[in-house]
Amino acid sequence: MSTRRKAALDRDAAPVAAPSGAAGSVDGDWIVGRLLLLVFVCSVLYAIWTASIGWGNTLNDRHSFRQSQTATTAYWMIGKPFRLAYETPVLGKPWAIPMEFPLYQWIVARIVGLCGTPLDQTGRFVSLAFFLLTTIPLYRIVRSLGVASHLAWLPLILFVTSPFYIFWSRTFMIESTALFFAVSYLAAAIEVTRNRSWPAPLLAIVLGALAGMIKVTTFAGYLAVVGLMLGWHVWRAWRAGTDPAALARSIVRYALVVALPFVAAVGWVWFADGVKAANPLAASYLTSQAPHNSTWNYGTLEQKCSGLTWGVILGRFPELVGLPPLAWLLLGAVLAVSLIHQRRWKETLGCLGAFLLAPAIFTNVHFVHDYYANANGIFLIAGIGFALVGLLEDRATRAAGVTLTVVAILATVTGHAALYRQRQMINSAEVLDAAEHIRSATPDDSSIVCLSNDWSPLVSYYAQRRALNLPLQVDGSTPQDVITATFRQLKGEKVGAIVLVEPVLFPLETAKQQLRELGIQAPVLTIKGLQKF
Repeated sequence: MSTRRKAALDRDAAPVAAPSGAAGSVDGDWIVGRLLLLVFVCSVLYAIWTASIGWGNTLNDRHSFRQSQTATTAYWMIGKPFRLAYETPVLGKPWAIPMEFPLYQWIVARIVGLCGTPLDQTGRFVSLAFFLLTTIPLYRIVRSLGVASHLAWLPLILFVTSPFYIFWSRTFMIESTALFFAVSYLAAAIEVTRNRSWPAPLLAIVLGALAGMIKVTTFAGYLAVVGLMLGWHVWRAWRAGTDPAALARSIVRYALVVALPFVAAVGWVWFADGVKAANPLAASYLTSQAPHNSTWNYGTLEQKCSGLTWGVILGRFPELVGLPPLAWLLLGAVLAVSLIHQRRWKETLGCLGAFLLAPAIFTNVHFVHDYYANANGIFLIAGIGFALVGLLEDRATRAAGVTLTVVAILATVTGHAALYRQRQMINSAEVLDAAEHIRSATPDDSSIVCLSNDWSPLVSYYAQRRALNLPLQVDGSTPQDVITATFRQLKGEKVGAIVLVEPVLFPLETAKQQLRELGIQAPVLTIKGLQKF
């Protein structure tokens, strides 16, 4: 062997000397990593403890309309085989009016059927479990963007301690389930750009399809983010002069990752519309083709450009982060960091842009329903997390990063006590008394006609009765031909009672007349003093 060759081998085999201070830096990273991991574990325990406040209360705490609708679906699934055209018996016969792909409700019903656990608490448990599981794909996303493992826990800590997510993830709703699959879809799509094997895109397609079918308004924002990300990768590869054959293969894989979940979401909407078409009320108001649905979901151009609209939507921001004064201070600091320090500014501003995307698309529903921020709030939290990570990565700004991290955690903890603790303690047990009154006055196999000032199934859910809830429009102006067709569907049905949930908009005499024409006589039960939150 030549002397030069031997010298080269000796040089390659020799250990590389660590730069001065490197060992101390590694030790410091190890300590920071273990400390943040400990804080993350404590944050999970804190989230579970905080979510448990009011665990045994009724669903009548916040948006009881939506919670009881989801719970009604789960109740009528218990002990029955899985069906795509599942029952949600709240708008009369036929009882099937599928909204979302019922994975969450099916899991809840199966647990109740197998374990005999209380339905309300099982729904809360499954919702909270999906919320906590979302930290897994979130961690993958943070790591894929180059954040070291010892700092990657920070965005997860802010997410798990968010007052908003703790509250809504202990409600009987599909939101955390939809979020888990949407964030998992994004994480899998990122993996597709790094892994050329086919299992990666197949996983992304399955996760995206489930996200799209479970809740399309949550999925749409993530689909747009994935589409933009994959398009950017294609453009960058083309600019780099990638081999055309290899580029074509990448385009096909990326296109499938975007197109197939979209097709699944559209296919589910088409199927659900077909089932709902058999129910007069659902056909008139709840299908994707209903005249008012476009405005209801997307809002108007005037609304999208309205300062009032965006003031309401963005004004809810502190609920995601914590106590309002600290939350606004933190957001200001994050924006300053992004513009001045510029470390992790792309990730921070990208997350803030993704946060604004969902309300820009579905403006009205985000304006009307605060819980819709489940879909996009995680982006804002991640943006703050990336800004803090950027400060901690730079030795010169590490002290400022530690200070702002302490402020962020303090904001979330104090924010929950100030914003949500009292809501969770609302029991509203009077709905249970009303339900018991209905059950004692009606046969077990009967249904009820429930007249109120909306079509909330809160009373019919706790009464454990299939129901026709009227009116569908809050002003009570549902067209007469739709009302007549709806009552005709009840022919042959055992109607146990007409239940008045005051204040009542739909005329009692109209309901009595419609039922008399069908040969149905039913007693009238009046429910007074029932608050709905």
